[in-house]
Amino acid sequence: MPKLKVNVESALRQYLTGELTDEVFTETIQAILDEFTGKNLFHQNIGQLTWRMERENPGEKHRFRKIWDLFDQVSPEIRDDLTQRMKKGSRQKGS
Repeated sequence: MPKLKVNVESALRQYLTGELTDEVFTETIQAILDEFTGKNLFHQNIGQLTWRMERENPGEKHRFRKIWDLFDQVSPEIRDDLTQRMKKGSRQKGS
């Protein structure tokens, strides 16, 4: 699983810099998500990485919405679960 996590980060970075077209990006991420459907820890890792990259690259935030759209296709519960975890983590850090 760690090797695939690196592949996901690489795909996200290539997508961010425009090296991947939207179609290739979608196919790449979808294939990884399909392989790990139902494994929430992996999806959580992608979500955390995505949120970090959004903060680092606010001008590209719209591109990351495609990732959340893919999450919804694989499992609609993933977005809600990640949102709750991230909100909970933010509150704990702010305390």
